[in-house]
Amino acid sequence: MKYTKNFKLWLSLLLIVMTFLGISSFANFRSPDIYDPDSFYHIRHSQIYGEKSIFYSDFPWAQYSIIKDLKADLWYGFHIFLLPFTYFSDLGLGIKVAGFFITLFVLGSFYFALRNLNISLPWLWSSFFVFSSPMILYRMAMTRPHPLSLGIFILIFSFIIKGPWWPLLIFGFLVSWIHSALFWFPLMIFAVVVVAKKIYHQEINLMKLGASAGGIIIGLFVRPNPVANLKLIFIQIVELYVSKKEVLDQIIGGELRSPSFKNVETYALLLVILLIIATILLGRIFYKKEVLAVNKKIVILSSGILTIVTLIMYMNANRAIDIAAAFIVIFSAMILSYYYELIKNKNYLSSFSKKTLNISVSLLFLFMIFTAYNSIKVSDKNFITNAKPRTTFKEPALWLKENTKEGEIVFHLGWSQFPILFFWNQHNYYINGMDPIFLYSYNPGLYWKAFYMLDKDTSGFTCGFINCEPKQMESIYDVLKNDFKVSYIFLRKVANPRFLDYVESDKNHFKKVYIDESNLIYTVL
Repeated sequence: MKYTKNFKLWLSLLLIVMTFLGISSFANFRSPDIYDPDSFYHIRHSQIYGEKSIFYSDFPWAQYSIIKDLKADLWYGFHIFLLPFTYFSDLGLGIKVAGFFITLFVLGSFYFALRNLNISLPWLWSSFFVFSSPMILYRMAMTRPHPLSLGIFILIFSFIIKGPWWPLLIFGFLVSWIHSALFWFPLMIFAVVVVAKKIYHQEINLMKLGASAGGIIIGLFVRPNPVANLKLIFIQIVELYVSKKEVLDQIIGGELRSPSFKNVETYALLLVILLIIATILLGRIFYKKEVLAVNKKIVILSSGILTIVTLIMYMNANRAIDIAAAFIVIFSAMILSYYYELIKNKNYLSSFSKKTLNISVSLLFLFMIFTAYNSIKVSDKNFITNAKPRTTFKEPALWLKENTKEGEIVFHLGWSQFPILFFWNQHNYYINGMDPIFLYSYNPGLYWKAFYMLDKDTSGFTCGFINCEPKQMESIYDVLKNDFKVSYIFLRKVANPRFLDYVESDKNHFKKVYIDESNLIYTVL
């Protein structure tokens, strides 16, 4: 009997592991291309630590950027995490394998967090989370610190409610070390759980608060130039959101924009439906005055509050959808887990007929299947087809590496082009790298001068102010040569036709030195 029980336990664990391995493989390897351009930057920055030193803090490749001046790395711990994957001879494969392990970590984190909270079928809800939205399926396969941070957030939420204090020290450290700009979110989780525990007259474990805060502080300071990194955090969080609507809205990436109604419909509608279903069922629990264990009440209340908070965050920035989805799934799973336990104890039939039970379970199962199918279909259409081939910009970047002086500055209009150019070529330096806020924080005038070159019909002129007066206009050539010290310009044929026409027509100042099917390079005379 004991042997049979152990065999079933090991078999179930094996099936769960195989399921998670299969999901991680599908999410990352269903296309050979790289889903997110930032992945190119992260793996190459990690390799620089391996080649030079993990204490190397200079970053001259992003010229005219506050990052170059502060010499700090917001994602320091993540780049250390990626070091083993830089030993692949094909770094593109290293990106994919790292993404596989990141997805596996998210699935495992969800599983252990839900199991710790006594939520039934934790493997099912963990798997469902990855497929709960096309955007989640896409983001979970990114080789970026965001999915890792999310998995740690869920573990922190779980262990604050139930478990020993010491894991919170580790989780707090990992969050701020891997993704320092999000160090504040675990403290928000803790505050919400404290409120929920106060409402239900439960003891607040101050040791857990101390462990979380201590881990976060250690993670913020165990890195090169920690004080400079704190300044970067302020710039990326506070300055970005203060100035993004007025200043950066036209140039920031889609993940920092507020979602349109179409975005919500495409990427969040089924999550909202799940949330509505769970809320209705919660209403029934209260209406029937059914008894819930205090721990379950705390999980439901705190995850419900965090759902509202993170949905507000999502309404302000698309990229918060993964955090919102996580707490929607936890909130819904806890409520549906209550009903699942009733079904197992055969008490459910006292208030519902067997026919109603069968219909409800079938509809929920079909809903999960449809959600996964929809996520795969939309993700393939909207994201995978737009993924970057591993050889993107390889030829022009290597041409620059072989035909220019070390440290010569290459100008490019799209800040999202920087990660790929940097991936192939660290021989040159670049302008407009990473988030636009770093150029704006370095010098608002230079930011505007670069901005007005972005496919604007300025007839060869630009200016360094948000509203340009005729007397403030300057020649683009003068700005490139004198302000940005540019030696070469990298352009894509289809991206900025007006700027390309200007450069092509001004043969006194620009000379074409490279051309292929998609890209051009000009030298600044």
